[in-house]
Amino acid sequence: MDGAVPIEQNKQTAKSKDNKCLQLPTDREMLEYIYKTYANDFPGQVKPGGKHENDPYLAIDLSRIAEALNCSSYLIFGRLYYGPLHNHGHQDAQGRRTDLFVPHVGGKGPAVNFPLLVSVLADLQAAHHKEKKALLIAVISLVIAGTALLAQFLQRLV
Repeated sequence: MDGAVPIEQNKQTAKSKDNKCLQLPTDREMLEYIYKTYANDFPGQVKPGGKHENDPYLAIDLSRIAEALNCSSYLIFGRLYYGPLHNHGHQDAQGRRTDLFVPHVGGKGPAVNFPLLVSVLADLQAAHHKEKKALLIAVISLVIAGTALLAQFLQRLV
């Protein structure tokens, strides 16, 4: 956890005077910070019996995440536990549920299912890149259309 990567500071996520978020970080930003901060801790030391200590659940520090994202740890907890990310769990054939985030697991406190987090983050990043590409294409199209309109206007003046 020593190699924590600070999230890009964004004026829109700055705290107001009453210590509340002016704008919540996106799910992608939150998961990216968790991934970059805790990736080196997964899967952790091998325990007797061959299982790793952080496999699949990896303890996270909600206060640390909240501070880096300029939010309240209560808001981060709520986003992970109740928000859309809660829907990324799955149920196996025996009816056991695997969630992305659990408030307590094995005495670790709040933890994320790290392999599931990586999968969800990859999907969110792919969607983000697709949206950026679509926006870029739209801007280029607008510039081309504007240039054509300007050329046509200038041609009529001559």
